[in-house]
Order: sequence, then C-alpha cells, then structure tokens
Amino acid sequence: SIALQNKNGQPNIEFRVDNAHHLQTISDNSIDLLICIESAFHYPQKELFLQQINRVLKKSGKFIIADIINKSHKRKYLTQGWKDKMSFHHWTEQQYIESINNYGLKIDHAEIITDSIIKGYQGSRHWINRKNCGSLFNYIWFKAFSIIQLGINVHLLKTKEDYYLISGSHKS
Repeated sequence: SIALQNKNGQPNIEFRVDNAHHLQTISDNSIDLLICIESAFHYPQKELFLQQINRVLKKSGKFIIADIINKSHKRKYLTQGWKDKMSFHHWTEQQYIESINNYGLKIDHAEIITDSIIKGYQGSRHWINRKNCGSLFNYIWFKAFSIIQLGINVHLLKTKEDYYLISGSHKS
C-alpha cells in the first residue's frame, strides 16, 4: 500500500486495517495518535468508534478527526435514499461535541474548515491527466465524473454540509 511504501524506515509506525466500531487488532492504551480523515461519516454507529478511541488511546494520546458534517439536524436530502445506500451517516457539530464528551474524551480544538476545503478544490480539474488514465475513453469518462463529483461536493459544502476538524484527548 502507499502508506507502507512511504513509511521511510520509521520502526515505530504501524498501519492496520480494522473495523472502526471494534478495533480488534489494537490493544488497550496503546496508541499515541489516532487519525481519522474522511471516513467517520460512513460509520453508522460513531458512538462505538468513540468508545474505541477512548479504549485504545494512551492516557497521553491524541486523536484527530476530519469529517463531513450536516449543518443542521433538520435538513433532509432529496437523495436521502442514495445517501443511505452509500452508508453516509453525517452528524452535526453538536452531536460530535456531546458524544465526545460522553465517551471519556475531550475536544482540545475544533474548527469548521469548509472554506479551506472548497478553496483546495480550485484547480482540481487539472489533477487528472491523459497519461494516467490509459485509453482516451477512460480519460474522458473519469474527467467528466470528477468534474461532476467535485461540483456536487462544493455545492453540498456551500449549502448543507461543513467540513469539521476536531483534535482531542482523554478527559483529565
């Protein structure tokens, strides 16, 4: 995998694949830093994940979660059925705050970084080039798909969702 290839000979870095609700391959109080980027919105039971963070983090350990959240609890999507099939389980900022506090963790820093994410999308159409896609058909298809997907993402971030960054640790 890319992560293993770029470990740069660091003996104290490990990569594991596991279920975020159970983290069976990770011992209690064994993790210095847990990073979860753009996957938590797929967890149907984020509470279980937060319990696991509390269990596996060393007492001096830290966690970072970057997640896409709903701006409002009340908003429904026209595409709710599709969201359910895609296993999208977006929380609100308030749900994160309450749940993190309920599971023995504390927030050290939290920030909505939506504007920075949208700004980062600028110029993304140029990330895909012909030589990396194989055939002309694949290139055109992938480029069109990417443009549409990025457009949808930006629209949702401007209207219904936010990009939330949280860092935290155990409660003292």
